[in-house]
Amino acid sequence: MNKKFGLGILLVLFFAFLPKTAEAGRLSFRVYGGGSYLLGGDLNDGLQGWADFWKANYPYIGHPYKAGTYNPVHLGINIGGDVIFKISPRFGVGLGTEFLMAKRTTNMTFQPDIDWDYFGKPSAIPIKVSGYYYLPAGNRLKVVLHAGLGYYLAKARLESHVKPPNDIDYVIDSSASGIGFHGGVGLEWELSTRLSLFVEGAGRYASFSGFEGTTTVTDSSGSGSWKGKLYYFGATKSYIENYNYIDLLGGEPGGSGLKFKREAKVDFSGFSLRLGAVVRL
Repeated sequence: MNKKFGLGILLVLFFAFLPKTAEAGRLSFRVYGGGSYLLGGDLNDGLQGWADFWKANYPYIGHPYKAGTYNPVHLGINIGGDVIFKISPRFGVGLGTEFLMAKRTTNMTFQPDIDWDYFGKPSAIPIKVSGYYYLPAGNRLKVVLHAGLGYYLAKARLESHVKPPNDIDYVIDSSASGIGFHGGVGLEWELSTRLSLFVEGAGRYASFSGFEGTTTVTDSSGSGSWKGKLYYFGATKSYIENYNYIDLLGGEPGGSGLKFKREAKVDFSGFSLRLGAVVRL
């Protein structure tokens, strides 16, 4: 395995530093990775509602609130790659894909010894078409601007795990798709005619509803599941004046205490900071 890995590194370096030919620079591959921030939308607002609801509800069944607050889901990872065709020294068009994911766990405790962990995990794989503009900024430096649109294959996973006295796992898996937009600016440093490194900041607008999937509940008596849509809704209860909630239901939310209802919208809009490399053929 180590020999194969070493051989692969040598091949990459060999092609990266080959002398430039007449076709070099016309087609290139870029790969990158970094950190991402996304808004979350109804996913964050609804999970905040989980905390509000159970913080008010558990005392009525003999388990006063002890500690813990909701941690919003914002930070995650962003990795991807593109194939770019240079149509001129200044302009290029590209086709690529990437992976976005964010996750953060919340822990809340209730007397005497109930421990509740839950989290939201939005993720997406956009298939992107982009335009690139290259602006020389020095002997080996270029400012690179890019923008385009993508078709997003999005997922939203929500998990709740309650430990004693009765262990209960509540898991929602849902998916949706839609069109989003992206753009960014970066600085590219040319190491050779075939290899460059870059750093960039990128933003995106991508917010989707229509999530459908399955909820699975498991406890000491067994497990069960149902299919439905992911809804965001607001309601009132005698022990809590107002709360907003997100859940996957087999039908639309209803009831006398309902304030509003809609299909949940998970917002992937945000920005990423990325480091990467470009290999030109």
